[in-house]
Amino acid sequence: MKPGIKLYTDTVRLRDEYEQGRSTLDEERDLVQYYEYNADNGSLESLITMGVIYLEGGVSGIEKNYDKAFAYFKKAARTEDPSALYHLGFMYQNGYGVELNMEKAVDLYRQASRLGNLPATTRLAVMYLTGTGGTSQDVQRSLELFDTSAKGKEPWSLLHLGRIHFTGTKNGEVETHHILARDYFLKSAQVGNDVAFYNLGIMHLNGYGTTASCSTAMSHFRSVVEHFWHKKALVAAYKEYADGHFDRALIKYEIAASMGSVIAQENAAWMYEMDLGTDHLRSNTHFDPDLDSNPLVHTPEGSFGEGGIVDRHGREPSGSSYTEYARYRKALFWYKMASEEKVSAYANLKIGDFYYYGKGTPEDPSKAVIYYQLASGYRDAQATFNLAYMYHKGIGLPKDFNLAKRFYDTAIEYDPEEAYFPSIMGLGLLMVDQALEHVNAGGLILGVNWDTLLLAILSS
Repeated sequence: MKPGIKLYTDTVRLRDEYEQGRSTLDEERDLVQYYEYNADNGSLESLITMGVIYLEGGVSGIEKNYDKAFAYFKKAARTEDPSALYHLGFMYQNGYGVELNMEKAVDLYRQASRLGNLPATTRLAVMYLTGTGGTSQDVQRSLELFDTSAKGKEPWSLLHLGRIHFTGTKNGEVETHHILARDYFLKSAQVGNDVAFYNLGIMHLNGYGTTASCSTAMSHFRSVVEHFWHKKALVAAYKEYADGHFDRALIKYEIAASMGSVIAQENAAWMYEMDLGTDHLRSNTHFDPDLDSNPLVHTPEGSFGEGGIVDRHGREPSGSSYTEYARYRKALFWYKMASEEKVSAYANLKIGDFYYYGKGTPEDPSKAVIYYQLASGYRDAQATFNLAYMYHKGIGLPKDFNLAKRFYDTAIEYDPEEAYFPSIMGLGLLMVDQALEHVNAGGLILGVNWDTLLLAILSS
């Protein structure tokens, strides 16, 4: 666990940075400077954080430096902080920044464990289980320590308990129990342990403690691949993006996207949409059957910016170029890939926008409705507002004022800040429309489009 450092470039969604106008790398650099300054002034949290940064490396371009990490942890350990004692024990156990000393490591782990540090308790348990680090093998003591950590959902203690119950112990202290082993592996996986995911895959593949299922096994194996491979690929792609090498970034995001990373799929789609790193489309003159078999459609609606706001009135100039059409097609492709993973409200919102506005595909409000409904199912306020508007105006759906009101209200419920004003405006206009519909039903007003009339009055 990294105390204080919360930013990881493998989780960055480029659209969020664009909207915020600030990069994650900038935030990381500021955070490191903040913690470094406070560590120099004796802040315990900052001392431990700086120790972790130098121990692991990678944050804000900082490389591993065990000497600096040891110095930070040693200073923090003077306060007998359990996390500092644990990290110092880890340094002694592995000989990082100091001569390897297992007895010193065990002593520090014991101190940290008595103060409630669960990772230290787990490491002590492993030493008692194997009889290493100057301890005598004591399986019963090991199990007691593992149980203590497991009650606090420490992932490695849960994993070790799973392994113990899977194989049993040599002298019979614990018998083989595959169902119990699977339960421990599942609990470990639920708190983020990738080795546990792998072990669950093996159990489901072979039917240990459960019914054999290739599909379930592959799902667990995929989780492992996504964590290790995707993280590395996404970090590399973001670095290229942050350095301004958009073409390289797009290639790397597309590679990760093709391996199933939803973040990479969304980022690749967004880069195509924003025309970043897309020069290859301008220089590519070969016939693309997917694109060239489709007529160049006009892009009928106004800018469909990041919010995906529905506006049927402001129209863009017609005659979209081949390159624009091609990159919108690519963006649509990657948004659809992200949508298929059933975890991305944003991807469904954007697909709805593309069909609504005819971006890279013929305009089709009825298809837009399908994807807005999917996004709304994830409590996306923008998609919910769009559905309200479409019910209100009868676009892609039968006009239904009651459903329009329900969706306007729901949009406010989903996002009381951002959705409040446009939804209140929508509700007000809906009331006017309902009133005018009753008046028109009586034949009192003929051939008048009320919103056009209202604009004329307001502009006079």
